[in-house]
Amino acid sequence: MQRLISKNWLRLSLIFVTSFGVSLGAASIVRILVFPPQAVSAEPEPEVAATETAEEPIVAEVPKFISLQESVETWAIELDSTASIGVKIYDLDNNQPAAEYRSSEVLSSVALTELMTDYLKARSSITEGTEQLIEQLGLPNTSSDGAYTNANDAYIFLQFLWEHSELTQASWDELQDNLLGQLISENGEDLRQGFARGITNAKVYTKTSTELLNNASPIYSSIGFFEMVADNRHYALVLLGNLTDEDAENLGAIIERELM
Repeated sequence: MQRLISKNWLRLSLIFVTSFGVSLGAASIVRILVFPPQAVSAEPEPEVAATETAEEPIVAEVPKFISLQESVETWAIELDSTASIGVKIYDLDNNQPAAEYRSSEVLSSVALTELMTDYLKARSSITEGTEQLIEQLGLPNTSSDGAYTNANDAYIFLQFLWEHSELTQASWDELQDNLLGQLISENGEDLRQGFARGITNAKVYTKTSTELLNNASPIYSSIGFFEMVADNRHYALVLLGNLTDEDAENLGAIIERELM
């Protein structure tokens, strides 16, 4: 009897173990079918490219404004009290006048007419004359023959010329070279007179004329631009009146001392 029980118990144990093993194997198979293992990629994760920072354009620093008003007034007062003069010096970098003296006084200026003519040639305006240009710019105190103008009108033309929107870059460069070249001879001799001779450390791009009418005092005019190369300063210049070359040269030297 006892042996029969042992045999039955052993048989039940085998049945239980076999059933458990089958169940466990079936569960594993179902799990694999329902939740297949994810394939592991052998490729490395792509690197995120670093965002490139755009370089900011380099903007030239505007030089500090220097007033020349007191110096110009002191120079003018020391001239002959009967001299009629008109002066305007404009800081083109800071866009404001550096000095003015009797800038509305009407005076003769052949230099302005000559400079306008040079501009029209650079623009290839063969049929257009200075009279049309004066009308275009609205210069009420300027004549087309150079008989009269004032420093304010002349400056308006210089501002228009400085922007040179109607010139190609090549024409503008050639015009500047021509103005600068008037001061140096073909063999390199320094021909600078008046204002340009006084301001020796600058590039001076001007038209200059001296007229002698009826044995009267000379009528001097110098109109254009000058550049203080070391400090990258740019100015428009109008100098008109009963001046000698020496008077204008002294003004150039005074301005140079103020700006250096």
